[in-house]
Amino acid sequence: LREVSVALNKGESVVLLGRSGSGKSVLLKVLLGLLEPQAGGVWADDKPLQSSGDFERVCGRVGMLFQNSALFDSFNVRENVGFALQRRVSASAAAPMLSPVALRARIDEALEQVALDPAATGALYPSDLSGGMRKRVALARAIVSDPDMLFFDEPTTGLDPITSLAINDLIRRIGKDKASLTITHDLGSMRQIADRVLFLHAGEVVVDVPVAAVDSFGAVAPTGDDLVVVGADRMLGQRNVVARETVVAGQAAFRTFLSYVGAA
Repeated sequence: LREVSVALNKGESVVLLGRSGSGKSVLLKVLLGLLEPQAGGVWADDKPLQSSGDFERVCGRVGMLFQNSALFDSFNVRENVGFALQRRVSASAAAPMLSPVALRARIDEALEQVALDPAATGALYPSDLSGGMRKRVALARAIVSDPDMLFFDEPTTGLDPITSLAINDLIRRIGKDKASLTITHDLGSMRQIADRVLFLHAGEVVVDVPVAAVDSFGAVAPTGDDLVVVGADRMLGQRNVVARETVVAGQAAFRTFLSYVGAA
């Protein structure tokens, strides 16, 4: 990544596109505190997150849906959904411990939010579930602590079109009052989920547009200046300032990406 500035605002769903190796996963890992940037940093509520302790304090406000769902094979559905919630509550001095009854109620509520019947699925194990059901369980785990921020890594990979539509609908509905970032190569998912679309090229943001502008996107004619402003970080007032040659090449790559992926 080079001089990337991204803001995630409450109630906005941002979709991040880019070819393999463009920096999408690196950006996600930096935002989650799994990688430390060599320069710059991550802010939450205008406060910098400078240490693992800072990230630990906000982890209860973050929900993550992994590409492969990342369920524990030896845990049943309820145990998988409740694992992160129990860990976050026990790690927070401010959060009251949940009784077993209250914990089960929170888990069942999360399962119902993703259209799973707790009575029918709660005791099942991941090996008993279809791919779509595993995604729903992973999504329930992501939202069980009622986070402010949601991250989705290729949420529909490996799913059939009907199940993908259902998962996208859940993501859109559940994330409507949260800040969310989705990495995907699925343009159908992008159109269903996104409010704003970013495209990474060579580690830099070269496209930052509302989703309604994607299908009619044409090259944004760079000025004669060596540096070009691409989009804006509306939270911090920072902007992605990119070399003109990178913008030209990156926006051409974006149009090619739309053409190839859209035809696939």
